[in-house]
Amino acid sequence: MPWAAAGGYDEALTWMYRTLEEQGIQPRGTTAQVKNAYVSSVFRCPTSHGDVYLKVLPPLFIREGEIVVKLAEWGIAELPERLATDTCRGYLLMRDMGGFDLSEFLSLDLLTAAVQRFAEFQVSSSNLVDVENPWPFYDMRIPVMSEGIEHVVDGIPDLLADSSYRFRDDELRRLRERLPYWKALSGELQDLGLPDALDHGDLRPGNIRVLEDRLIFYDWAWSAITHPFLSVVGFMHIVRSCLEDAAGGREKLRDAYLEAWTSFSPTRNLLRAFELADQLKALYGTVLDAEWVRAILGGLPDGTPKETHPDSWTLRRRQYYFAKMARRLL
Repeated sequence: MPWAAAGGYDEALTWMYRTLEEQGIQPRGTTAQVKNAYVSSVFRCPTSHGDVYLKVLPPLFIREGEIVVKLAEWGIAELPERLATDTCRGYLLMRDMGGFDLSEFLSLDLLTAAVQRFAEFQVSSSNLVDVENPWPFYDMRIPVMSEGIEHVVDGIPDLLADSSYRFRDDELRRLRERLPYWKALSGELQDLGLPDALDHGDLRPGNIRVLEDRLIFYDWAWSAITHPFLSVVGFMHIVRSCLEDAAGGREKLRDAYLEAWTSFSPTRNLLRAFELADQLKALYGTVLDAEWVRAILGGLPDGTPKETHPDSWTLRRRQYYFAKMARRLL
């Protein structure tokens, strides 16, 4: 993390104050750090135009700057209002969004509104994505993911080296034996013919802001171009306890999401695609988590850091999630 050293935020804060001055916005009061995590750090600065937020991204998540610029160009999703972006250094300066996170008040009505709105801009994105050059989004299309899983499995010993989560030889053997099954499911999903679309990468209630007249989706750092249903089956798994409290909640939420896709395929095909995507979310998560671990390992100076270094904690955390997801494929 670039801020692991003393004064690691000085450059970012200097950029923020200079940018505010250039836009005629005056800081008022004390700037406070409101988030400090391996995924990003966030500062709140009171100003003459209300609170603004500076998001500082580490190299692992630096794509988010370019992603939000691309999404703004597309104009298909409600995003936080940006005042400035430095895509090279990973700085995002945004106005206060207002409202509240969906995670603070879960209800079937709000969840339904969220998946319906998400489906709308996924449908719109299907006409905008460039599958030949998906950058800045990750390329996680079904054929790419299906081919990539073999590379991931072969790389597990290195990705989990010296980790308490490493795989035993018999686990690796069983995982390789299961690959034809996962490839067959992937092929069936691909054959149903739904278009590639935008995937959030981390769609959950804590990344959805509820305002009186709209919903804002944010934290797009790991968004990808892939099968559209993979976002929502993961989202429904996260909110499953809420859905269990409502009679037929899961089916109601699923059907509300699928309504936007009825012009693409018959309902029976949509239901089958949703069922397949629900099974394949573990494959998707494994391939994506492998990217996280590989990126962290590739960015470490002089090999694995000392245990007291914050990047060591980051690596262990991502290895844990990667190993947990990969074992779901056994």
